[in-house]
Amino acid sequence: MTVAARLLVDACILVKGNVSNVFFDMAQTGLVSLHWTPEIGEEFIRNWAIKRAWSDDIKKDVTPQRKYDSVILANEEKARERLSNFEAMQPEWSIPGWNMEKMRQAVPPDRLRVGETHGVHPKDYSVALAAIAMARTFKEDEAWLVSENQKHLPPGIFKRYDVWSVNQGTGLAALFQDYPDAVMGSLLKTLQDTKAPRLTKEDMIGIVSSGSFFGVPDVARKMEEYWKIHDIPRKPKVTRPLPRQDPLAP
Repeated sequence: MTVAARLLVDACILVKGNVSNVFFDMAQTGLVSLHWTPEIGEEFIRNWAIKRAWSDDIKKDVTPQRKYDSVILANEEKARERLSNFEAMQPEWSIPGWNMEKMRQAVPPDRLRVGETHGVHPKDYSVALAAIAMARTFKEDEAWLVSENQKHLPPGIFKRYDVWSVNQGTGLAALFQDYPDAVMGSLLKTLQDTKAPRLTKEDMIGIVSSGSFFGVPDVARKMEEYWKIHDIPRKPKVTRPLPRQDPLAP
């Protein structure tokens, strides 16, 4: 089975465990290939450390500064370990020849309307450049930019660069539409590999449906019906190119 698409995953996707687990399992089964840059990796480390601190009710400007800094530092070390695990699961995560300064010259801010209404947000400029670099490097494959931040990475900006900017729900919906057996096989792997806490098929349907994770209830219902018919996924069908459009659109 050939890769369906190459995905440039934003830090916000890597941070959410229930979301990143699904994408990494799809990558390990060969359905997709995941990529990110060192800059995205560093953003993941910062955001993951802050998220973990918040879950322990440790908050900036509320918790004493010394304690806050100590907790963040410890969490950053854990985040680096998690990032190392990501790299081990996806050894070809990097974009060959990636150089942000060269990409800035090749695609200056005005071409992406950086800072303008309906343009790329300045903080996401490097993410946009990485997606374009990935598309140029792997010209034979579909190039997707997967991020929750669609407002700051508007899809229309990327069409001229052959990049499909989607959120995680739209991306999962597109893959399930064209490769249902492969996607469901990957989800079963996620269930089998998740130990703490253990997940059931019902839990996974909830994750796909929930706006906190994938937010595609229509797809969740179809997956539920699939599992009623196929307890074990069928052999994946011959692949075909994915349409660069929203499968959830009416």
